[in-house]
Amino acid sequence: RFHDEWDVRWFEEPVGSADLEGLRMLRDRGPARLEVTAGEYAFTAQDFANLTDGPAVDCLQADVTRCGGITGVLEVAGLSAT
Repeated sequence: RFHDEWDVRWFEEPVGSADLEGLRMLRDRGPARLEVTAGEYAFTAQDFANLTDGPAVDCLQADVTRCGGITGVLEVAGLSAT
């Protein structure tokens, strides 16, 4: 089990950001300390809100060049804080 041997704790976008069910399943059924992250290709605040609903991920990855600049990143930060 590689996550134990190598202390892996981060699984970046294991499935597409739009696959909320797949992200939730991996988050819920994966090793307890393994964090699932996605959102690098999200564009709107609603895209990120969908990822936090459920929640589907442990960490949001906002790319400033895709999500509306600094203002968009700040909106994502606000979603992350709730």
